[in-house]
Amino acid sequence: RRAGGTEGERGTVTTMCAEPRQVPFVLYGVGGVGSELLRVIISSRKMHAMRYGLHFSAKALCDSSGAVLSKPSEESSELSDAELEAVLEHKAAGRKLKEFAAPSTASAAPQGESFSAFFEASVS
Repeated sequence: RRAGGTEGERGTVTTMCAEPRQVPFVLYGVGGVGSELLRVIISSRKMHAMRYGLHFSAKALCDSSGAVLSKPSEESSELSDAELEAVLEHKAAGRKLKEFAAPSTASAAPQGESFSAFFEASVS
């Protein structure tokens, strides 16, 4: 049992915390497996927060062509669920991330040397 939690049904632990702990991540590969992982993260947000006190924050999604990055200047500096779902639709249509029309809270970057500089500046 975790500190600050209570024993729930079937031995699960319910965490009592006002604000879930942020768990930032960068996803390399938004194909079949990566896309399904994003769907599970989005659909399980409430469970992760209630049961484990966690909020998974997508900082960037990458494929072989480029990446979609959250803008560090934004208040939450993470890709929203709506942005993640837009990327999933884009990839399901067979398109590359370098062709993604990023919303105002995200940035799209090409692969290569310019991508590396862009990525480093965006996540640091």
